Formats: sequence, structure tokens, C-alpha cells
Amino acid sequence: MLLHMALDSVAAPMTWLAPFSDATVELARVPAIHPNWIVSFLLHWTFLIELAICAVAAALWLARRRQPTP
Repeated sequence: MLLHMALDSVAAPMTWLAPFSDATVELARVPAIHPNWIVSFLLHWTFLIELAICAVAAALWLARRRQPTP
């Protein structure tokens, strides 16, 4: 859960100090340039971070799956 919140802090406002404070933290704000918010997110540089995380996870999963089980 903590990793999920840390990764969401890249492009989504997170209230890390809730319920003590309503202050939000985010690394980058994704502007609504396109009419559809999904397109705006897909074309923003932060989406490359999401893809890199998925690629590393898939590579680790494949590497562990190919190892012989004892």
C-alpha cells in the first residue's frame, strides 16, 4: 500500500498527512491539454515512468519463472 501511494505521488495529488492536514503532494501535474483526461495522461512524460515500472515487474516475473524450482 505504501509503494502504491509513493508511485501515485508522481502524477496524482496525495494527502500524505491526512487526517492531520489537507495538503497534497505531487511530483508533476498532468495538465488537461486534450478533451479526454486519459489521452492527456498517456501523452505526458510521467506515463513513461508507469511503463518502466511495469516493464521491470514483468522482467522480474519472467526471470523468476524461468528459474528451476528446488
